[in-house]
Amino acid sequence: NAAPDVRIPWVTDYESDILPPTLLDSTLPSNILWCSGWETGDGRQPQFVPLHGGKMEIIRKVGEEPYLATEAVKNNASVALRPGNAKWYIDEFPLLAFRIRRPNLMPKDGATIELVLDFEKPNTFTIPLAEPGKKKNKRKLYLSEPIPWRSNVWHSVMLDLATFLRQNVETSKLAAILGTNPQGREKDPEKRKKMLPVKEMSIRMQNARDSGPVHLQSVFIFAPFGSNDTVRLNAFDVSGIAGVTWECEKMAGTTDISPANLSLQDHESGWMLLRTRDKAGNLSAPFRFPLFRAGSGVAQSNAAPVAAAAEGKN
Repeated sequence: NAAPDVRIPWVTDYESDILPPTLLDSTLPSNILWCSGWETGDGRQPQFVPLHGGKMEIIRKVGEEPYLATEAVKNNASVALRPGNAKWYIDEFPLLAFRIRRPNLMPKDGATIELVLDFEKPNTFTIPLAEPGKKKNKRKLYLSEPIPWRSNVWHSVMLDLATFLRQNVETSKLAAILGTNPQGREKDPEKRKKMLPVKEMSIRMQNARDSGPVHLQSVFIFAPFGSNDTVRLNAFDVSGIAGVTWECEKMAGTTDISPANLSLQDHESGWMLLRTRDKAGNLSAPFRFPLFRAGSGVAQSNAAPVAAAAEGKN
């Protein structure tokens, strides 16, 4: 093309910019095997699927993080995640975190909600989320801190599954799902070949006659964070991306666009919220991910610093 280039100056009016940055797919470290990822689209593959003819959809509302909503059919509401090629070995990625809400909880509600881990029969383990472990039931594993349901309140579920299974499953069954190394990942290659990955993880609500829907949010399967693990947010904004605003339980702060180490040596188990900030001061919707600290109830991890970074596109 022989025509000369035409340059048009672009002047950004920061005062009139009231639109938040748009989150794109985040770049996650290798210690995160899978997360729901509903903040930036329909989610990462594989995704949850409804069971037994149930119904589910991803809900997006202004001012609220997206979530998966289930609808009971014939008194049951169940969804399942089948990791498939992701190969979820519990000894390698022992941590599971998600948030769960019951928006229309009724008094004297009789519904039961359980987390089910299916490796291969007979290695299927059912974990009631709200039932106290008083009943003797060899087919169920009970949490030491069951959920105290409150209507329309998000409850956090944070589990070190490797530790939990070692404490509650017969030793004869552990080798098939956790290997023989009591301290972590099975290193013997021959023994690893015999280990079973998680075939299916499901959230199942039964006797849901008057219980209404169940909401799931921010589901993560991961290993403890190391000092070099970086969560990188990618975002677009006409004004340009200035940096990241973060919150972690009772702590908060801001960073520039360049990577920043957030020293969280004293953090309790909880959730880190990252929001990108444009040059006009507008904040994006949050990206939430879990942090674990060793010894805090059923949630355990190391206390290494977490690195957070943002990449801007304009």
